[in-house]
Amino acid sequence: MEDKFKHLRLVPQDENKIVIQNEQLKKDICSSIASGQCTVPEDIVKLFNISYENAIQLLNDPGFLGMIKKQTMAKLNLTFHTTIPNKLNEIINKGDYKESMQGMKLAAQLTDNLKNIGADVNINVNLENLVKEAEKTVNILDTEFRKVS
Repeated sequence: MEDKFKHLRLVPQDENKIVIQNEQLKKDICSSIASGQCTVPEDIVKLFNISYENAIQLLNDPGFLGMIKKQTMAKLNLTFHTTIPNKLNEIINKGDYKESMQGMKLAAQLTDNLKNIGADVNINVNLENLVKEAEKTVNILDTEFRKVS
């Protein structure tokens, strides 16, 4: 069988190589990803005029991915603290009775004004406890049976 891959060769790669050293460019790329302008590596190549290989290496860089994560979390936190309270107030003020009550409950939970709501029941059953309870029941039945006769 002929080796189809004999013309290919392995090229060593420097794992610690920094592809893009321009921090402002990284921030701009990060912002474009967080805003939804760039959704695939090809978008980064076209928008920022960098090579496809550089875009791929940048998207595999843990530091850059951490930067994207931080920006995304910041954006979500801002949305949470600006948009959601307005929507929740609208539900509380304009919703029907059930929606309004659910909105009030959620608002109270989010602001830590309502804790430990609901009934959480934990049942811990093991064989030993079941046997003890069964013995008590049997003893009571035997005693009652003797009293009746």
